[in-house]
Amino acid sequence: KRLVMRARPHWSTDEGMKYRHELRIEVGDPFGSLLWMKVANKRKYSQDAVGHAFAASPRIGINYHYRLAKWFWAGLSIDYTYAKDHTDYAYWDYIQERRHFITIMPELRFSYLNRPHVTLYSGLAVGITTAPGYNMHPWVEETVNNTKTFPSFQFTALGIRAGRDHLFGTFEAGIGIKGFASLGIGYAF
Repeated sequence: KRLVMRARPHWSTDEGMKYRHELRIEVGDPFGSLLWMKVANKRKYSQDAVGHAFAASPRIGINYHYRLAKWFWAGLSIDYTYAKDHTDYAYWDYIQERRHFITIMPELRFSYLNRPHVTLYSGLAVGITTAPGYNMHPWVEETVNNTKTFPSFQFTALGIRAGRDHLFGTFEAGIGIKGFASLGIGYAF
């Protein structure tokens, strides 16, 4: 019986660490996608541009994590944001760019406080974002369809997971394509 107890994973004996799988839905700010559009478009259109206007939907994401150790998770994040950029020019009309940002990133999380109802963690995710979209010019009859693909990252400086048993809530603050802050709800199994 002692040999069987030693062979069990250490989190199965700790009430707060008995679930290894985690599925979560997040809603966050779109500032990572907006920042990318602003930087990319400023390089292309800075000569005659007299104004920019940006708009975006909240970022929606789904995450899966597998707990490899009490302090270490590996997982995958899939996120979506819709963003629009409107640029006015001094000598011509305007250009409007609309994009759907779809991001897929493997993630690693490291917890530094593990309590039965609260976990504090940090994380890093590196992946790829594809942004299908189009540019629309009022003086041209057709729109220009194009897709941009680029590497992306997210650094989570502070993550808080709070809850009991299966259901939990999360808050994350960081920097990257996923923006600066997000809230989520998850299920551990």
